Amino acid sequence: MSRFVELAGGPSARILVLTAASTAPDAMWKTYDRVFKKLGVGKRVHVDIRTRKEAEGPVPTEEIMAADGILITGGDQKRLLASVGGTSTVRAMHKVFRTRGICIAGTSAGASVLSRRIHIY
Repeated sequence: MSRFVELAGGPSARILVLTAASTAPDAMWKTYDRVFKKLGVGKRVHVDIRTRKEAEGPVPTEEIMAADGILITGGDQKRLLASVGGTSTVRAMHKVFRTRGICIAGTSAGASVLSRRIHIY
């Protein structure tokens, strides 16, 4: 986590935590909030998306566009992709990565959300 914070810009970075894969998003957020607080990060934001409708809303996109680092937590990959896959939330993450090069990290299911399917023949 300290390396993630460093890559996101240090303690002054605005760190966003997306908990859409988790069955206990509030508990997951509390855990990461404590970790980032202990690492000195002052700007910590929880994006709690539970439905595709929420993922298409303006709030997640605005929060993502303002982030310096995004951490996508683990949980159920199927739940994560069902709620955010192909939505404006994911498009915003791709955009800030391409245009600003922000650090995006994930654990378990969270590590898969931005990947593209690769066909090997």
